[in-house]
Amino acid sequence: MNQQEQDKGDRSRTRFWMRLVLSGLVGLLGYAAARFVLGGQGDFVSTQDSFLSAHAVRISPRVSGYLERLLIDDNTRVKQGQLLGLIDPRDNQARVAAADAVRLLGGTEWLRMNRLVMAHATPEFNLDMAVAVNSTTKAAVRLETLAVGYSEIRAPVSGKISGRRVDQGNYVAPGQFLFSIVPAGVWVNANFREKELRHIWPGRPAEIRIWAQPGRVYRGHVESIQRGTRSALSPYPLLDMRLNYVKPEQRIPVKILFDAPEGIPSDLGPWVTAAVRIPTDSARSALGWALLLGAGAALAAFALSPRLPRQTAGR
Repeated sequence: MNQQEQDKGDRSRTRFWMRLVLSGLVGLLGYAAARFVLGGQGDFVSTQDSFLSAHAVRISPRVSGYLERLLIDDNTRVKQGQLLGLIDPRDNQARVAAADAVRLLGGTEWLRMNRLVMAHATPEFNLDMAVAVNSTTKAAVRLETLAVGYSEIRAPVSGKISGRRVDQGNYVAPGQFLFSIVPAGVWVNANFREKELRHIWPGRPAEIRIWAQPGRVYRGHVESIQRGTRSALSPYPLLDMRLNYVKPEQRIPVKILFDAPEGIPSDLGPWVTAAVRIPTDSARSALGWALLLGAGAALAAFALSPRLPRQTAGR
């Protein structure tokens, strides 16, 4: 009798777990069916017209001359204040010496005029002119001394060298583009259609996929929406929308920040292609209803699944 009751207990536990597994499968099927009926992908606004953006500091010299030394190469990592290049300083050093000689002459003339004015041998106007010349020569010395310091090209920020367009020995001029420094930190510029903006506002969560990192999904949020279309701020001529019978839908840039920027590979920089998907309110409601219907289906399956017949008395 004890062995028979033990066998029945084992069968009862097996039947219970079978009912539990069956209920779980029914719940999953119910959830999938509800998601399909209520809408899945259609409850998101998405765009593949997206790319990574980052700050880029353009480096240009402040003085002209031959680039005597170039201490960086393509994709070199640099620190703030690091020496990147040296322009031949000899011309500027010669100008400093010439300006200093003129300063000494101006100082001597000022002293001479001061003595003549005290002796009433010359008008005070000549003393005023000497004072002005002396001050001007001192300012010229300071400017030429600064130019000597500007012959050293140093990094204003820490980052990575990109877009180098100069080689050692080239003649450079003030304002000429040499290279860029891209500091750490990227974000996404996603261009959404005008009709999709009603689902987007600052703080909205977003899913980001980067083409250079296939299979990975990054989490982010909407930081801001540009005031104006992409074409409105473009340097190229705008389309004349008045003569088009079919109005092309324009795009609005949306800035999206990463929730965990430290997880972004440091080699990724501006204009890397990305895809963005932002859930709408209907997506959240559809998910909630799908979870509710799936749980209800699981409970119903568990309650309606066949049970073991009760043990008869005397057995």
